[in-house]
Amino acid sequence: MDSSNFYLVLFVTALFTLVMAMSSFAQTNGLGDVITDCCGRGLSFAEMGRNCSDMSSLPDVRYAQRESCKAVFMSCCHRQKYSDDCSYGITHRLDEERGDCATVPEDSCDRYSAGKECCNCCGLGIEAYSLGIPCDHMSLNTPCDHAFETCCTLTRQEHDVTTEPPFDPCINSPCSQGCQIVDSNYKCLCIAGYELAADRTTCLDINECAGYPYPCEDGEECFNQPGTFVCRESGRRISCPRGLRYNRGSRLCEDIDECTERTDNCRPPQTCYNIFKSFRCVQRHQNVVLCPDGYEQDQRTNRCVDINECARENYPCVTGQRCENSEGSFRCVRAFDCGTGYTLNAITQQCEDINECAQSVSSCGTGFRCENLDGSFVCNRAMTCGSGYTLHALTQTCEDVNECTAGLARCRRNQQCVNLAGSHTCENCEDGYRIDSRNQCSIDVDECAERMDSCSVRQRCVNTRGSYRCDCLNGFDFDSIRNDCFDVDECNPPDGRSPCLPHQSCYNLPGEYDCQNMCSYGSRYTRGTCVDINECAEGTHQCQAMQECINQEGGHLCRCPVGYRLTRSRRGCEDIDECTSIPNSCRGECLNTDGSFSCICPEGYTLNDNGFSCNDVNECTMQLDDCNSDQECFNTLGGYKCRSMECPEYYDRRLAGNQRECVKNYDNCPPRNDACLSNVTTQYTFSAMALPSIPYISSPIRLMTMDISKSTMSQVVLRLVDGNERNYFQVQKRLLSSVHVRASLMLIQAVNGPYETDLRLEINTMINNELTQQTVVVIHVDIGENLW
Repeated sequence: MDSSNFYLVLFVTALFTLVMAMSSFAQTNGLGDVITDCCGRGLSFAEMGRNCSDMSSLPDVRYAQRESCKAVFMSCCHRQKYSDDCSYGITHRLDEERGDCATVPEDSCDRYSAGKECCNCCGLGIEAYSLGIPCDHMSLNTPCDHAFETCCTLTRQEHDVTTEPPFDPCINSPCSQGCQIVDSNYKCLCIAGYELAADRTTCLDINECAGYPYPCEDGEECFNQPGTFVCRESGRRISCPRGLRYNRGSRLCEDIDECTERTDNCRPPQTCYNIFKSFRCVQRHQNVVLCPDGYEQDQRTNRCVDINECARENYPCVTGQRCENSEGSFRCVRAFDCGTGYTLNAITQQCEDINECAQSVSSCGTGFRCENLDGSFVCNRAMTCGSGYTLHALTQTCEDVNECTAGLARCRRNQQCVNLAGSHTCENCEDGYRIDSRNQCSIDVDECAERMDSCSVRQRCVNTRGSYRCDCLNGFDFDSIRNDCFDVDECNPPDGRSPCLPHQSCYNLPGEYDCQNMCSYGSRYTRGTCVDINECAEGTHQCQAMQECINQEGGHLCRCPVGYRLTRSRRGCEDIDECTSIPNSCRGECLNTDGSFSCICPEGYTLNDNGFSCNDVNECTMQLDDCNSDQECFNTLGGYKCRSMECPEYYDRRLAGNQRECVKNYDNCPPRNDACLSNVTTQYTFSAMALPSIPYISSPIRLMTMDISKSTMSQVVLRLVDGNERNYFQVQKRLLSSVHVRASLMLIQAVNGPYETDLRLEINTMINNELTQQTVVVIHVDIGENLW
């Protein structure tokens, strides 16, 4: 058989190429086909971690379309590489240990690095945040905007707590005096001497004089004034109820402890127990129960039972009265008439003597005087003295009565009494003076001390010789029309100049005013102006351990170090678990560390210089395999395999590039061996490819392409006869010209490793429906367990 007319050229290229199902794909020379196919190749090339510039040639693309394909390939490859490298650059800059962008790898071709660009722009975002620049400030309409805003926002959200001025509800509050912020609301306050009214906003004066305890000393009288009170001597004495005594120290009526002062009437074996306003006598060694008045403890039940006062030995009622017991008390009612000369007291229910002399019911005649007796009266002969005289008991003579010394004079306080025979006279002293011990008008009357003045509560009484005057209290002026003092509003003087300093608010009060600083939150009043408080320098910040305090106008920021974030309580820092918070932070295993993380690649991989991706170790090229001389080393993702390839009988082994082939040598066929001589299978080609797990597929992926040469009269029939039991793969044929056919091995379903299979592809050449030549391609496919 002349095989020169059926020379078969196999060009095998292992590519991960995404193929878009476009209608224009069927157009062999269409531009849409070139754009779709070549862009998919560029995306896949970048996803494998390859450098876009490594794709130096595209031998399976028609020569006329290679430049267009390369332009589309490079554009899509760089776009995908930029996205991956930019994400790495952002992660690198946020990493405290690797934060220096100088260590980000550069592209060896043009010294440009998307990772370094995003790393630097990320640093700009972090710096902008620390300077208070908004995170959306960068608007260059370049990829730098994304890195800038991402890092600025992450730093603000994850590492900072701000103490910016909160809303001050007191600014527009209706409070008449003071105001206090309570959570997000306000509470009105009053100065000393005032209390809130029912509306909870108006402050009313407290009348201390009407309160308890009495604010003044015993012998003083209390006079209420706006916001305060004054105590003045008046001779007033404080009377306490029975069982209580006035305490000058506490100014309270306090209980008298009769037991301690031994004023009780308890007798042994009784024990005195003090109770409020009284005491109780109980037997020793018994459970003491203090009962109210009118009750006593039942020794059997330990309960309080009513006292029957009427049944006791010390009968509580007087003669002529009957005792009636009641719950907790008793009463005395009249049992019979009091008799002649006595009358019953309706309140005390006791018989009292009738003073017949005082009631003018006596029968004494002229010259006799009535003398009252107990239950009666007698009439004695009387000697009458004139007015101003009195009868001497022994001499029975009339003597002058000195009304001035006997206190019988009816003179006024400022009058002088002069005794006369049988009478007296009153001579007036000048206003403001009083009689001295010599009966002279020489003592000045202190109208202020004796409360004889007519000054109002807004005035101060000043004693003068023989008189007094009323001066206005501080903060008050005299009104001649109302003849009284009125409060001066110091906050609104006629000249309009406030008595308070700048940045202070003036509050007028009765008789005075108050200046309150009005600096904003985070500032204090110093030397006439509001100055920002540096909480960081003064140690008054809210930052916790590990946090950096950054002072700002009106507050401060608390920043966590890179690699840490605020806790839920926003009061401390905690490590960021980059392995869970940053998706795909490592291609291999992610190991979180305190403030950072590290990537660990599985066996068979080495960590890339970028610190997060893993590169497969080619054990075959590095001669790390243990295959013998009869085996071929096949590198897989994360390992290798030793393959033994035996050629069938009558076939010779040869190496064509990287391909192992078994070619039929008809000269080796035995004579007259028709089966050997008629066998049309001229060649076995062995190939292998290692792929990662592909858990998702949106369109078929081209794994291998083979260009096949044929004669114009022949047809090429492709059959995938073995190894595709799970229908993962499909062979597609495409006629390039009358003498060229392209076969493509496609992955049409998602596949997860580990998985391996040997695909057996038959390439049959037919002439007039007769098989004239066959080539068998054995493709070993090894699917790794990782996605890379």
